[in-house]
Amino acid sequence: MKQVENIQVDNIVLPNKPLSNFELEDVVKKLKIKNFRGVFLRDTLPAKPRKNECGIMNLDDSSGGGTLGLLAEMRK
Repeated sequence: MKQVENIQVDNIVLPNKPLSNFELEDVVKKLKIKNFRGVFLRDTLPAKPRKNECGIMNLDDSSGGGTLGLLAEMRK
């Protein structure tokens, strides 16, 4: 089975590898995602959510090296 070298999302080419928080934030800017709050480790989440926001939460904590990330959206 041939491995995909790159992944294309809305005309933006992403490498087929885990992305750093900096790379994720760059992609969010290119995709012009509104109300993006940031990329957070689970123990560094903001204390108070905003009315409308979305972000990426890494399931690891700040003592680890990073694992799976989840996208979350808040709407009130």
